Amino acid sequence: GAVRDGHEGVLARERRIEELGVKLAAARDAQERAREEAAAADEAYREAQTQWLRDALQRPEIAQAPFMVAFCHIPLYDTNPKHNPGDVAPADYDPKYNTDFAMWQRTCAQMWGPLLEEAGCQLVITAHQHHYRYDAPAEGRSWAHMVGGGPDMEGKPDRFPTVIEGEVKDGQLHITVHNVRTGQVQQTFTYDRRKLKRRKKNRTRA
Repeated sequence: GAVRDGHEGVLARERRIEELGVKLAAARDAQERAREEAAAADEAYREAQTQWLRDALQRPEIAQAPFMVAFCHIPLYDTNPKHNPGDVAPADYDPKYNTDFAMWQRTCAQMWGPLLEEAGCQLVITAHQHHYRYDAPAEGRSWAHMVGGGPDMEGKPDRFPTVIEGEVKDGQLHITVHNVRTGQVQQTFTYDRRKLKRRKKNRTRA
């Protein structure tokens, strides 16, 4: 009787282990499906954003504006090789990056960058990283890129909140970056008026 009971106990444990394995496999499958669905939704959302930007940049009041500054939350540019570009699968994780979430958006940069370039954008102001940074225009990117700081008032000296102010004066756009922690001006930038493309006039024949 003891042997039979012991044998049945082993079989019961094996059944429980097998059931657990099936449940874990089902959970992994469900998680993978959720990732695929999220990726598809994200792709559709990015395409919708891109179309919105394309349409917005063609509006006369924007296309013919003397200065062009674009705003978005997540940075569109980053040279730090440890910063996660947001297109890593699965779940934004890769050991070569120092976070398991996006520090900047390489996909959006690839989708929106050419549109901003063609439209003659001068400056893109972003946030997300809480670490002020200014990236001057470079080869392949004619627009400057700025990351606003904040909200740390007591941390490392290079991390501070910012207020970014813009003013058009004497025919130029003046951007002033205020360091909220010190109360001082951190940096200033000046932009000339854009060289606008001439709009084609519709001519009607009499």
